[in-house]
Formats: sequence, C-alpha cells, structure tokens
Amino acid sequence: MTVIGLTGSLGTGKSTAAAMFKALGAEIIDADAIVHELLDQDTSCRRAIKKKFPEVFDKGILDRGQLAKEVFPCEKKVKELEGILHPAVRRRIKRELQKLRVSGKNPVVVLDIPLLLEAGYEDVVDAVIVVRADKQQSVERVCRKGKMKRQDALNRLRRQMPQREKLKHADFVIDNRYSKAETRAQ
Repeated sequence: MTVIGLTGSLGTGKSTAAAMFKALGAEIIDADAIVHELLDQDTSCRRAIKKKFPEVFDKGILDRGQLAKEVFPCEKKVKELEGILHPAVRRRIKRELQKLRVSGKNPVVVLDIPLLLEAGYEDVVDAVIVVRADKQQSVERVCRKGKMKRQDALNRLRRQMPQREKLKHADFVIDNRYSKAETRAQ
C-alpha cells in the first residue's frame, strides 16, 4: 500500500485535489474531518479542551467558532490546542492505515493533512504532494466559501509554514493556480 501525504497552505485546493484522487480510486483519510469528529465526539479531547478553554463551551456544547476566536489569535493557545488534538489525530490515522493495510483493499491512500509537515507526518507517508496556489487566490477561495473573514484567513496563513518552505519538502507539486481541468491533468 502506498501512502501519499497531501498538504498545502490554507485555500490552495487540497480538498479539490483529494476529491480528484478519490475519483481515481484512492482511499482518502481527511485530518480535518478527524479533528471535527474529535471535537464533537471524543470525551477525552473535549474534557481536555474544556479544562484549558472553558469559555468555548455553552451548556456543555463546544462552540467551534468560539474556539477559533479564542485560540487562533494567540500562538501559545494554538500550541495548547494542538497538544490536545495532534496526538489523538495521529493515533486515529495510524489506526485507519493499519485497518487498510490489513484489508488489502486499496493500494493507494491519500492523507489529506493541512499541517502534514508542521506536525511531522513525513514518517507516516511514502511521498509528499504539496498543492500550491497564489496567496491572494487562497484567501479569496476561503472567503468565497464563507469559511472565514479575510483577516482571519491572512492570520492563519501567517501561522502556517510558508508555501515556499512546503515546496522544498515536496516529492510532487500540484499547481492549482489555474483551471480544475489543469489540476486534474497533473
């Protein structure tokens, strides 16, 4: 089984590329989906988050928007949240990979992980693909989807490893600055 790490900065088109790989028959493991599941359902993670950030809970329900507002402006808080979530995400990914290896059902697995390089997943993958786009395109894409405001997108991009650094770690690059057809061809 070949495990491909798919990464890129915010708004570069990782999800678009992952969907294209899925259409070609690859199994996709989406780290963001795992994080959402942990935030919604994992008692241990929720308890640890509540201990560090009690203000993001309303009547026992975690408010993800409030969590983002509370955590992302402060690097120390980001590190605290990552300290809670990253180990749980890594365990889940390793479990899913093991299940896929045992099943033998799919020869190619794509790990869609925005922070693949920052979180040290190179040891889990056989190759790294970086999806690239221009910074302005990335911000516009995120804002157009209504996921966040322009300033929030710029702030998150500043906290991520710069695209030029990610490209140095790439075994392959998907240039997503042009049409979807061109991206698919790559």
